[in-house]
Amino acid sequence: MQAWEPLRSRPFDLLVSDVNMPEMSGFDLTEKVRSDRLLRHVSVILVTALGPMQDQAHGADVGADAYITKGAFNDDRLIEAVRNFV
Repeated sequence: MQAWEPLRSRPFDLLVSDVNMPEMSGFDLTEKVRSDRLLRHVSVILVTALGPMQDQAHGADVGADAYITKGAFNDDRLIEAVRNFV
């Protein structure tokens, strides 16, 4: 929820979000971004400990552009993903 107001108050090109967050999951935040006409252009990278294919598929279903599991996470992988979308 804390990310929603800043997203609506100024322009962003990219959102990097954890999936497991209090109040609103990264999946729910991604759905809100995709359904908002002013934000649907923002690229979304989800970072999570959830690795199963069904979770990755859910990320794609809600509109995430990339899904990085924390087990496979490293700085280079995140930087590469950011460069792909900015």
